[in-house]
Amino acid sequence: MMDWKIVAGVGCASLAAAGAGYLVYRLGQKSARSDQRFPGIDKTYATDDPINLYIIDHTTINPVLMKLHKLSTSHSKGLMTTAIEQDTFLTLLTKSVNAKKVIDIGMFFGCSAMALALGLPDGGKVVGLEINSEYIENGKPFFAEAGISDKIDIRIKDAEEGLSEMIKDGESGTYDIAFLDAFKQRYPFYLEPVHTLLRPGGLFVIDNALFHGRVIDPQVDDDSTRGVRRLNNMLKNDRRFEIVLLKVADGILIARKL
Repeated sequence: MMDWKIVAGVGCASLAAAGAGYLVYRLGQKSARSDQRFPGIDKTYATDDPINLYIIDHTTINPVLMKLHKLSTSHSKGLMTTAIEQDTFLTLLTKSVNAKKVIDIGMFFGCSAMALALGLPDGGKVVGLEINSEYIENGKPFFAEAGISDKIDIRIKDAEEGLSEMIKDGESGTYDIAFLDAFKQRYPFYLEPVHTLLRPGGLFVIDNALFHGRVIDPQVDDDSTRGVRRLNNMLKNDRRFEIVLLKVADGILIARKL
């Protein structure tokens, strides 16, 4: 008979090793980003704040996702990558609501899509919308290594177009979670199609909801900041949702469809 205490111990040790490996990676990382400060950005890979390192040390990190995360953050546009603890949050959130159908709007290298897929049961599906095919090609080998390639349906197209096609295909009210991390200036335009596609009780999870702190600065009025502010305010006043805005990474707003 298998000794499950031993199995559990081995599993915990593996996860602890993954977390420790990430700490070594962050502390030893030599890049332009690691030597700079990013005011308002509270992503664990963008600062050397000891609290952020403590957060990583106390977070369950999938080792394959960690490898993809390292690759993604090393890119010249690596700040578009979700924080690793944020990815774990997405995995746990997906498991917690027993999600089977999820939308990832804006994939980049695919860390968020992979995190969502890791929380899905067999037969579950992440529909990933990404306009740049070169970005997501980087993630495919890691999806395969993690054994989740069959759970991620990558669609290379404009996100608004992709959402509209899903509605036309009769998928309204069938999705459990939609995660948004796409063009900030277009944020307000995702609200209606996402509301249509989510089931009652489904979650609209929005990344960069604090947008480096710019959302509270009246002197900042660029297109991207306006887009994030507008969606935040739309959801605040939308009686079809109940919302919470969390100071996690660069801000996560979670809106539950009533």
